[in-house]
Amino acid sequence: MILNSKVTSFIFLILLFFSFLIIAQPEIRMEEIPSDIPDDVKLQILKLYAEYPKTRIEACYVLREMGERAKPAIPFLLSLFGDGLQINSNWQSLNTYVTPAKAAGLALASYGQPLVEPLLEKLSSEDPVVRFYALDALGQIDTGDIIPVLLDSVKDKQPEIRAKAIKILGERKYHKAVLPIIARLGDKDTRVKREAVVALGNIHDRRAVDPLILMMNSTDWVLRSKCAVALGNLGDKKAISTLIQALGDPVYSVQWRAYKAIVKIGFEAVMPLCVALKNKNVHMRRLAATTLEELRDRRSVPYLIKAINDKDPYVRGNVIAALGRIRDYKAIKPLKQALRDIDGAVRLEAAKALEAHQWRPLNLREYAIYLVAKRNLDEVVKLKKTAVEPLIYVLKDPELSFREKVVEKLMQLTGEDFGGKHLKWNQWFRATKRFLQNPEPYLN
Repeated sequence: MILNSKVTSFIFLILLFFSFLIIAQPEIRMEEIPSDIPDDVKLQILKLYAEYPKTRIEACYVLREMGERAKPAIPFLLSLFGDGLQINSNWQSLNTYVTPAKAAGLALASYGQPLVEPLLEKLSSEDPVVRFYALDALGQIDTGDIIPVLLDSVKDKQPEIRAKAIKILGERKYHKAVLPIIARLGDKDTRVKREAVVALGNIHDRRAVDPLILMMNSTDWVLRSKCAVALGNLGDKKAISTLIQALGDPVYSVQWRAYKAIVKIGFEAVMPLCVALKNKNVHMRRLAATTLEELRDRRSVPYLIKAINDKDPYVRGNVIAALGRIRDYKAIKPLKQALRDIDGAVRLEAAKALEAHQWRPLNLREYAIYLVAKRNLDEVVKLKKTAVEPLIYVLKDPELSFREKVVEKLMQLTGEDFGGKHLKWNQWFRATKRFLQNPEPYLN
């Protein structure tokens, strides 16, 4: 009977736990430690037999630092591969979860090519814990001799070992492994599929594009997120449509990684992004504008100008930020109009965008509107009657604390008190003709 991946993973974890109880020390008897080795090396080998796993881990790191002098410890380090209890070790700034077996592998890998053969022998063990850590150690040795073993391990019955083999092949960017790794996208184990996606992104082989596009339909958001990164690394324009759809993904992590991926693809994505500015999905519209801001392509300017009146304030703000970054003179008029947006954050973004265009107000009224958009209320009251209408206008702002400050300035300027009631302030202003004089020139 074939066990499913969840059952085999559970068995692996049980073996990992009992490996601590049963094989908490090297398999070699302590009496077999050679007597003719340096005392400091012998001391660290003795620590490999310590009761506490942290002591065993620290001994492995010390032996690694000793280099060639610690070669007599190699058989004892090899015999630690069944010692899989995880602890948190801060030894020499390595703040991560490690095991004595992992630490032994690091020490053994530092010897390089001469240790390949002994480590390969460990891969024939029936203990999956031993196979896992032997494979992990081999992955740290820069040699092509282990490629066939890695390809075999991709089909190992233990999902943790399949995932580890795929990860190593991806890190080595081994192109001949692409098809076996693509086959693992259909693996029953989620971790294996995730490692396969990451590996394909690292290898940069175009044969992976279509399978990765299909994986973007996965119900696993972590997998979708990793697929977006991988497609960005591959940089194939075939992925643009799928990645733009991912801008509207319900999970923010997927949206953000899709945005980063599209930016990597670049030029080819501009026009499809312009179309996405009209999509019903608000998240897609927001990130489409942000992506266009990053790409800074003038072809997008007419589409961004049309989107400046989007019903969503975040979309409007992102659109305005994009126009500010692109700096096309055709955007100045709509940006001036955006200084009167109902949302304060959008007005502020419009002011920044106009500054990026090196725009300057033509008269006192424009200057007052600009200062209100910048929330510089202390400066705007210095303009006296010219400031009244721009201040009244922003009483429609949804932010209560800002409206309260505006009312305070209006009372200071007019001596009137209509609270935060925009309609009453507006009626009063229209009825008071002396406030309707033409604005004075500010700049020539």
